[in-house]
This record gives sequence, C-alpha cells and structure tokens, in this order.
Amino acid sequence: MLSKIDYGLPIFGWCAKSHLKKLQAPYHGAVRRAIHAFPTSPVACTLAESGLPSIQSRVEETTLMLIPKLYTTSNCLLTKDFGAIFKQKRNLKCISTLRRCANYIKELDFPLPKPRRSFISPAHWGSKQPNINLQIYNAAKKDTCRLEYQQRFWSAQQDLGEKNWIYTDGSVTDSTTFAVVDCNRKIIAGGRLPSYNSIFTAEAFAILKACQFASENAGKSVICTDSLSSLSAIRNRNHNDLTIQEVRHILSSHPTKITLLWVPSHQEIHGNELADKAAQEMRLTPSIFFTPFNCKAIQSRIQLYLKEKKLSEWALFMHRYQVITPNCIMFKPPPNVHTIHTSTHTDENGATNMPTLRGRSHR
Repeated sequence: MLSKIDYGLPIFGWCAKSHLKKLQAPYHGAVRRAIHAFPTSPVACTLAESGLPSIQSRVEETTLMLIPKLYTTSNCLLTKDFGAIFKQKRNLKCISTLRRCANYIKELDFPLPKPRRSFISPAHWGSKQPNINLQIYNAAKKDTCRLEYQQRFWSAQQDLGEKNWIYTDGSVTDSTTFAVVDCNRKIIAGGRLPSYNSIFTAEAFAILKACQFASENAGKSVICTDSLSSLSAIRNRNHNDLTIQEVRHILSSHPTKITLLWVPSHQEIHGNELADKAAQEMRLTPSIFFTPFNCKAIQSRIQLYLKEKKLSEWALFMHRYQVITPNCIMFKPPPNVHTIHTSTHTDENGATNMPTLRGRSHR
C-alpha cells in the first residue's frame, strides 16, 4: 500500500482525499497493533510513538522530493511543461502533482527552474584534466606553521610566474555570501545566495564567477581558493552538481589559461584574507542576489520545512503525551535497562517479558 504511494505518485498524480481516507483506517490499525497501543489511543500519539508519518504527510513528502528531480531532469518536454505552469493564472479544480510542486517552489522561495544546459563531455582519454595546483596542500595543516605556509605560497607564485591572481571565498553566518577579488583589492564579483545553501555551494559559485571572469579577459590567470572540497569535486568527473559541471567545462575549454590553486585559510595570505573580508561584508551591504541550484541544498531545505511543519502541528496538539515528548521524537528506551516508561517487568522466575508501549498512557 505504502509502496504504491511512494512509487505511483509521480505517475498517477496527486491522490484524491477520498482515496487517502480509505487507507487511513487499516494503516492506523496496523500501527496500533505493532506498538501494542490501546484501540482508543489518539492517532497522533500512536504515529508519534511509532515514528511513522501519517498518510497525508507521506504523500506530501513524496511530492516535495520530486522537486530536485524536476530541476535536474534531462527530459525537454517535462521541463517545458513544468516551466509553463508558473505562467498559468487559471485556477484548476483538480490540481496535478506538477502544479503542487510549483506551489511548493513558490512557498519555499526556490529559484524558478530553467532549461538545463548540457555539457558535451569528451572521452576520458581524449579530454584534458583541469589545471589544479595542490602543491601547498602537500603540507598537513595541523603540522605546518603559518610562516611555512606563507613561504610555500610565495614559492608557488614564483613557479607560476606573472599572471592575473584572483582570490575567492564564501561565507555562511546568518546569510550565505561569496566574493571574488584581485590582488589590488578590487571586487570582481560578489553577492548573496539563498540562506539554505551550504558553504560548498558558496565556494563553488565563487570559483565559477572567477572562471567566467578569467575566460573573458586577456592573459593567464591563477584562481586561489581555500575550498579543498570544491577542488576535489571539480576533479571528480562523476560529480553532477550543475555549478561544478559549468566550472569543469570552462577549465576544459581553457586548459592553459586558467589555473586553480589551493591556499590555506586564515594563514595571513594577503589575497585570501581580502576575499574572506569581502565575503563577510557582502551580508552588510546591498548586493546582488544569486540563485544557483544545488540538489543537496534543496533537499536539506525540504527536510527542514517538513520538520518545522511537523513540530508546529505537534505544538498545537493538546494532550498529555505532547508534554512527555515535546519534540515528537520516537521514544527509545536505554539498552538493557528496565524502566517504568517501557512497562518492562520481571516475573518471579527471573524471566523478562518484552515491553508493551502501553505504560505511557495515550488515553
């Protein structure tokens, strides 16, 4: 029954309320038998005790999880139809799953979907690897002092020669920001991202803006970043993040013009400190708002939305059980400990009966 909801929803569309109502009685009865609850126990209590969502919550979660797939789909017809929904103003009596996804996108303030840009990746043996320099990373950060890192950076500058040096950084505090600066303290690019984006997305987007600037200007450039995770993602051809794919495409198109260099953070390297300061100042000054797409960030925002909605509904539930479990978290008894809450008893012969979760009254 539940598998049909999970796997059939994208095909058959949003389930009718009358159909979902027919599933509630057997579903709630099965949950009560599984946890040995009273037949008169409130449904909200039994579901909270078992840790299972309601049927309606399960359908809503399944619908929300379609949103990242709609962003990353390679089906041109589906992308076109989904994009046309945002332009329609007609109120339909029967709302489809795609329209509900569009309503969730507006409610959660996600970026509007755009046609996915396809990058033609050549064969591994015929393509050139991105020019990524990790010579400073050879020294472990915990075993290397600040002076040695600075000497290694100066040595890298001499090895790479006279080039345009660009520094990038991202920052996540109460908001997510990024900045791209040059060695003359000039801000090349900067702005804010949606707050649900991670530091990885901010660092990767800063590298993307630096690569775009370097590819459009004359001369060779060295882009310095302190995000090792972004550089590792760029080197990994199987990484399917859209921002990383676009960075990899620019680097493959300019293999000798652009070099990425890892530098340690907070080691008094002049350019890196300038980028870090500029990224932090972006949240205090009027700046451009960018909306890059990151699948994991979207999924994290959806999970947070579901959690906040569940807690807000649980807070309005007036029952003694709500006072016992204010966070609506399934009760997990300590291992090998007999407590009153689990109704565990030992008989006269020393045999232990398995607990029934009726010791915590739901009536």
